[in-house]
Amino acid sequence: MAKIVARDTEHLLLLAAPLSFLRRNLAFLLQREGLDLIIASDGREALHLVQKHRPTLVILDVDLPGVSGFGVCQCIKEDRSLGALPVLLFSQDPTEDFQEKAWAAGAYDVLRVPFEARDIIEKVSHALVGLPCPEQAAVVEPANGAEGFRTTVVQVLEGRRAVLAPPPRADELLDAYPRNTKAILTFVDGSYTETQWQGSIRKFGEAGVEVYLERLIKREQRRQALRKAVALQARYRLPGDFFRLAQIVNLSIGGMRLTHMRGHLAVGMISEFAINLRGRTVHMRGEIRWLKEFGNDGFDVGVAFVGMEDATRDILLDHLFSSQNQQEEAYEPDVAAGPTIWVRLGELAREVSANTSDDAGAVASFLQQFQNTGHLIDGLSALLEEERYELDDASGGPVRDLVEQIVWEIDHLQARSAKLRNFFRAALRA
Repeated sequence: MAKIVARDTEHLLLLAAPLSFLRRNLAFLLQREGLDLIIASDGREALHLVQKHRPTLVILDVDLPGVSGFGVCQCIKEDRSLGALPVLLFSQDPTEDFQEKAWAAGAYDVLRVPFEARDIIEKVSHALVGLPCPEQAAVVEPANGAEGFRTTVVQVLEGRRAVLAPPPRADELLDAYPRNTKAILTFVDGSYTETQWQGSIRKFGEAGVEVYLERLIKREQRRQALRKAVALQARYRLPGDFFRLAQIVNLSIGGMRLTHMRGHLAVGMISEFAINLRGRTVHMRGEIRWLKEFGNDGFDVGVAFVGMEDATRDILLDHLFSSQNQQEEAYEPDVAAGPTIWVRLGELAREVSANTSDDAGAVASFLQQFQNTGHLIDGLSALLEEERYELDDASGGPVRDLVEQIVWEIDHLQARSAKLRNFFRAALRA
């Protein structure tokens, strides 16, 4: 359950950890520093609280139930309005590549475990101010017109000071950087979050470069962190248009990429979408961010979701972060009941076809029903293409309603067909 444990400061932190003693110890330490806290115990709750309260910093245990800390961090970075929000991750059992994974998810930095009070306070303070972390890339552009250079951060000191690694040919650049040279300093972390400072160069030499960071100019996320490859159909309707079908090729918490979209498309246009995710149809609105002509088959389009409801977000989270194995298990047949299944199918087939008594003939008749359905769909498609109904015409209102109902039924048919296909594939493997 969410709880604010301190008040009356300019910063609001969200802390999410599954174990109560971890939440209690970290909350005590941060509250002692006078910071506001919202506390969550699982990933889904953490995401809802981030959307609701818009904290200035998030601290996550990667072992959160439901949606892991990595997943929560990815979702935050996917949101345009939250992309620059700093996230600190920690793990009770960190692996050697934990920091690389954290950066790949979009984290600002990681906390050491077991916790050290000084490490936590230092990293929280730096994240709130927007200071760089060790090993971040740095670009120095002097205001006096001298040659700039690229390097990395070695150490962050008190008083908004940082030490940078000496650049290549440091001895040749020495004269161009007298003490207190004004400069613009840009830092990029592992998740491509860029912070830009106005500052000055205090010391310059082959041993390193000490800089003073005076004022934060900007902080922004330069990429979105999560994309899941999918093969889903979406119904969409442009303003004043009828529903059409397109293919989703990747999906995220913040948007999707579609192919074969048609109609009078334009960047900035808002469209309605209906997508079937694991048997549940969700409705949402999205803004077209970019589009590229896809030969004669319509457009390749990037869409950002707009005003997503909490219930829709939950279904999307389930689809993005539930493992493929979990999805398949929902359709796995009972192996022990396998022979009974085939017997029952034979009986069902004979019920469908009263004219046959043998299993082979019954199954053939049963399959004919599927073929007839396919012929019906082909016939309807040919009829619509031949007649080219103007569904947006006023006189076409009843036809338009009928077509929307047909599309709705086809969506549900696809979901049931996919479930049946997975069922039989698993049965054959068994």
